[in-house]
Amino acid sequence: MTELRKLIRPDELAETLGVAQVTIYSWCRRGLIPHLKLEGVVRFDPDEIAEWIRERRIPARKNYGGLISAQRKEVTSKTSTA
Repeated sequence: MTELRKLIRPDELAETLGVAQVTIYSWCRRGLIPHLKLEGVVRFDPDEIAEWIRERRIPARKNYGGLISAQRKEVTSKTSTA
């Protein structure tokens, strides 16, 4: 038998993600977030949400040609002289 996991309510997910509950419902309506609709009640599978978040991770930018290092040095020199 398949084990049922506790599903997440929209208010719980909103709090976890730090967004308004209305944003969660908007994402559902627009098909942007995986969800279940059980007789009109919206719920989320924790594993699907974790995967959805992982898929949206944006890696840090690489240091191309020292540009980022140069910008850091500029900021550091401005703050140290102030």
